[in-house]
Amino acid sequence: ADSQLDPVTMDNHHDRPELQQAHESGLGVVTRFSETLSKSMRYMAMPIDDVNHQYGFIRVALPLSLIDQRLDRLRNIVMVAASLTAIIALLLGFWIARSFAVPLSRMTNMAQLYSEGDYKQRLEIDRQDEIGELAKTLNLFAETAAQREATRRDFIANASHELKTPVTAIQGITETLLEDAGMDEETRQQFLQKVNGQSIRLSQLISDLLALSRLESSGAESFENVDLKEIIERSCKVLQPFAKEKTLSLDVQCPENKVVISGDEESLNQLLINLLDNAIKYTPEGGKVTVQLSTYHEQAIVEVEDNGIGIEPAEQQRIFERFYRVDKARSKTLGGTGLGLSIVKHIVIRHQGHIALESTPGQGSLFRVTLPLVSL
Repeated sequence: ADSQLDPVTMDNHHDRPELQQAHESGLGVVTRFSETLSKSMRYMAMPIDDVNHQYGFIRVALPLSLIDQRLDRLRNIVMVAASLTAIIALLLGFWIARSFAVPLSRMTNMAQLYSEGDYKQRLEIDRQDEIGELAKTLNLFAETAAQREATRRDFIANASHELKTPVTAIQGITETLLEDAGMDEETRQQFLQKVNGQSIRLSQLISDLLALSRLESSGAESFENVDLKEIIERSCKVLQPFAKEKTLSLDVQCPENKVVISGDEESLNQLLINLLDNAIKYTPEGGKVTVQLSTYHEQAIVEVEDNGIGIEPAEQQRIFERFYRVDKARSKTLGGTGLGLSIVKHIVIRHQGHIALESTPGQGSLFRVTLPLVSL
């Protein structure tokens, strides 16, 4: 039987290649030119049989032209789909690239401004990805850099002013001495004492500036185990004569055992000297200065307390700033440079500690320094 032609008019197809393959292997697939249909065909044949007997074959065929048409159609569909996919991919890639390129370009321009010292502008990029994090980091950098630049300018201005004052005084006095050759000896000695005093102040200011610069640029590489009790006792002995000169009571309270911390002995000695010197200077005659050392929860606690003039609450927030003086006239009279407490703060920070101030005007001040102990 045949679905398209009358089988009576057809030859016996038993010898066709696809039927021979089906007879031998159970499946025959052949592409050939059909003499019967006068066209190229794709044949597939399978036997009709059971276990004991083969009854015949079933064969299906499709013109190659139809297969080619369907393949062409499928190929066109694939090509269109591939083209659309490529276009979408290009558009998506362009959008993604632009979404990164635009903010990166803005950040590059902003970084260029920051490198030139212009920290006024900020990036406005509201994203929750790496680009957003980078923008936040750049903004934070700009804020920090702006604060440091302002601090640097203030420091330079203050340092210039503080250095200029004694230099101007020395220059004025020496000019007076040079111009007045007939000055009496007593007046000359008074002028020379002023020059000496201004020279001492200038030397102290330069020394404090160098100490502050050294503290800001150094790390913990020179640390070693030191006995804080020994440093306190030694510092108190150095300043005892100055306390005695003002009839002040200098009371030292330390535990019997060593209190060991990791630190730089020279810096810690300067910390104690500065705090004690500050307390002695601003405590009236007949007053009392107390230094107490204790330990609590793996921390060494140093307290320097006086019953001096105290500090107003509004001033306490700025007491550790460079060149800041609560009473400028009084500080200069007492020989202060305005850097002592700033140096103290930097020493404490360098030793991973904490400093706090408690003060009541007219009653006195308490400086509390907390430093980590060394486990022995």
